Amino acid sequence: MLIYPTAPALVTWIPISPFHPSPYRSGLGVLTFVNGDRYEGHWLADKKEGPGRYFYSATRKVYTGEWVDDVAKCGVSHLCK
Repeated sequence: MLIYPTAPALVTWIPISPFHPSPYRSGLGVLTFVNGDRYEGHWLADKKEGPGRYFYSATRKVYTGEWVDDVAKCGVSHLCK
């Protein structure tokens, strides 16, 4: 597990795919924010890229879809029970 001082708060990064030492997150991994939000999916050069899921802890919603250059582009959102 790596800890990155990323705005707006510290986060934890757990790589799932083979990890290659780099100053950037790349590959498949889980990023957990201090507020409880979590992103599980693919990364490229420290940005969300490709398929992934974002869990919003405050609203209990989940977005599942494609990300391009750290922005959600195409997917669906639903409420977790």
